[in-house]
Amino acid sequence: MRRMIVPIVLCLFVLVSLSCGKKEKEYTSYPSGGGSIDLEAYQKIESLKKIVSKDRNNRKAWVMLGNLYFDANQNAEAVKAYREALRLDPNDPNVLTDMGICLRRLGRADEAIEAFRAAIRLKRDHYQSRYNLGLTLLHDKNDLQGALSAWEELLENVPSFPGRDNLAQRVEALKKMTTEMPAGESHKGETKKD
Repeated sequence: MRRMIVPIVLCLFVLVSLSCGKKEKEYTSYPSGGGSIDLEAYQKIESLKKIVSKDRNNRKAWVMLGNLYFDANQNAEAVKAYREALRLDPNDPNVLTDMGICLRRLGRADEAIEAFRAAIRLKRDHYQSRYNLGLTLLHDKNDLQGALSAWEELLENVPSFPGRDNLAQRVEALKKMTTEMPAGESHKGETKKD
């Protein structure tokens, strides 16, 4: 019996020793799903969660929390945090745009489009929302004409847009593509049902 106890104790010691070295890595993945979060981001998220649990009206903390979730590809959590920030100040085009990007990542294109359009209504020269509106219309709604319109308005309303030359080339290529389409073929996506 004593001979069996020694190997068992030795195995337990080895297992415990190996698991001690991995303890930090156990906390690098956030439990809510989505992407992985490094330890530093995890600690910041936990700290901000404590702050907002004590002060639900701390808009800055909600935005920071949303941004950390955004960067970690924790889109559902980011949307929740951004909605809280927008509850406190609904007139922030940056938060609306970031929330729209997360909604798009979650496959909620219609809500993303609403968020981008709300941001544009608040700030006509907000190029991030205009650009993302075009992307969402083109890739998620298969609405080529809508995307072209969004991007043409971007080029018209934001002359200093950093990606202007590339986008102008893309718009021209898409326009050319529409003129070369066979008759009867449409690139228009879903239409709103009454």
